[in-house]
Amino acid sequence: MRIDKFLANMGVGTRNEVKQLLKKGLVNVNEQVIKSPKTHIEPENDKITVRGELIEYIENVYIMLNKPKGYISATEDHHSKTVIDLIPEYQHLNIFSGWSS
Repeated sequence: MRIDKFLANMGVGTRNEVKQLLKKGLVNVNEQVIKSPKTHIEPENDKITVRGELIEYIENVYIMLNKPKGYISATEDHHSKTVIDLIPEYQHLNIFSGWSS
């Protein structure tokens, strides 16, 4: 997997923001500075840090919750509270909300 895609998927920033971090030399893979967004990594095996902070690889996260009254089942809404507001620790990840009956 490319380092820029990995960091964007882990919520470090957008692809453009990640490219700026790389350009500034703020990303390390196995304690070596990486500047190319095209660098391929193995997220399960490599130690990736940004500004010295370890970025842990999260392949999938499954969350099940009972939606309280007053919240809507959406990832974002400008007028109402959403279920995403209930899980702030996961808001930086690309979240798909869905359910099966």
